[in-house]
Amino acid sequence: QQQQQQQQQEEDSEEEAIQGEEQGTCPEGLQSVDGLPGCCVPEPNYLGDGACDPWAPYNTESCAFDLGDCCKDTCNKDSAYGCDTKEGGEYGPFGFFCIDTRSKY
Repeated sequence: QQQQQQQQQEEDSEEEAIQGEEQGTCPEGLQSVDGLPGCCVPEPNYLGDGACDPWAPYNTESCAFDLGDCCKDTCNKDSAYGCDTKEGGEYGPFGFFCIDTRSKY
């Protein structure tokens, strides 16, 4: 029963997020982002900071794939973290996790 309640809560949260995106508002705990309708994130400053946040809602089409942070060719090198990567890093603050189909990488 506890598992069913948890699953229902997850479904309800997902439905609220979708409704919020459609209405231009975000569910509680998430903030809208100017210029990105449908993008609702806990911390808007993480978008476009030069460090890939590979998980949803950041690395999604509605949030412009973390405002380009997750692909080498779209990451802004003049941003706070400068798109620097550690050797062998796959993703995260010092690597890339590119899922944008428009990217070259």
